[in-house]
Formats: sequence, C-alpha cells, structure tokens
Amino acid sequence: QVLEDFKADAAAQAQVRARDAALRAWFAAQCAKAADGERGKKSRSLLPMDNFLKELDRLKVLRDADISPTPAVSGTVLPSVHTNLSFLDAKGAFACCQGVGGDGDIADDLTMSYDEFVACLALCGHIKYEEVEEMSLLQRVEAAFANFLQEKDEHAVITECLFPPIERFDAA
Repeated sequence: QVLEDFKADAAAQAQVRARDAALRAWFAAQCAKAADGERGKKSRSLLPMDNFLKELDRLKVLRDADISPTPAVSGTVLPSVHTNLSFLDAKGAFACCQGVGGDGDIADDLTMSYDEFVACLALCGHIKYEEVEEMSLLQRVEAAFANFLQEKDEHAVITECLFPPIERFDAA
C-alpha cells in the first residue's frame, strides 16, 4: 500500500524529480563498481543488494535511535522520538520493491533497477520514520532522501517536520 501511495502522490514524485540527478549519479556509480568487480557478469544498470545494504550502513541510514527534537520555543521539554531502520528492514524493502520499475533490464533476485531503487528508498523512509505519527508519507520520503544523500540527519529531519520555524510578527 505504501508503494502504491508513493507512486500516486504527485508531491512525492516531485521530490524524486528534485533529487533525480544526485540519486542517478550515485546509482550509476554503484552499478558500474559492481559490474567492474564482476567483470561484465552484471549489467551496468542494475544495483546488487549487497552494494545497496553496505552503502546504507556506510551512510549511517541503518540506525536505531531515540531522537530529542529541538523545539521552536526554547525552554520547552519534549519527549524523544524513536526511529529505526534495521538491516533486515532494508533487505525486506529491497525484496518488496523488485518489479516496480520499468527500466527495461531484467533483474535477478539480487539486483534492482533505478526505479526500484528510488521506490526502495521511499519505503525505507516510511519504515524508518513509521513511529513518528505526525510525519506524512511525503515527509518520510523527503527524510529518507535527505538521510541517504547526507543532506540532513535524523535530528534535523524530525525537528523540521514536528516543529517548523515560527514566523515572527511583523508590526508593519
């Protein structure tokens, strides 16, 4: 259901388009690295599961953390929020997302195309931020891309979603 909602959500697809260049560059580099390591056995347009999972770990996206968001008003004490994306969760998301792409390459059971990769990242974001009930699907997708591309960590993402900056009163 989450994948269907993601594909149907125009704002989520706009988020994909906004980060398309960075995601495609990362994807192409990982596919080329995997293909070179296998000496042409793998397609240069398919990402192996092992590479994907190793990179999620290296980028510290796979993480179990209790985050204390920074409130918009200083002095406010807030409860911490739990986020979690395990190796097993990411592996399950990888398996769920196979077959959602339409890049033309035939994937085996251990690789994925670019479209499948993007859907997998979105699903990982949903899983990771699932316990933060105040976050919408769009915010979870944005958070996953921001974490993956190292733009923001979990603390920054949750703070931004739960406590957006307060607009100052303008007397003019």
